[in-house]
Amino acid sequence: LLAHGKFMWVASGPDIHRIPKETYRISNTLSGHRSLVTGLCSVGADVWSCSTDTDIRIWDGERGTTTKTLRFHERPITCIALI
Repeated sequence: LLAHGKFMWVASGPDIHRIPKETYRISNTLSGHRSLVTGLCSVGADVWSCSTDTDIRIWDGERGTTTKTLRFHERPITCIALI
């Protein structure tokens, strides 16, 4: 679960639901990961997600579209944080 801008981002299996804070109803479901989403992190205007599929996806925080996929891990990624 991540609060970012006007939306709540909720991981559900390999998908991410975006829920507007004013309605608290799913507005759209983001697909792209091939396996369980294990973490969400806010990085500036973007949202980063990680998964057991070994990918990190960077999403446009306002539009909810993938802007980049990072594929350099060999093992499942279990969490993500900005430090």
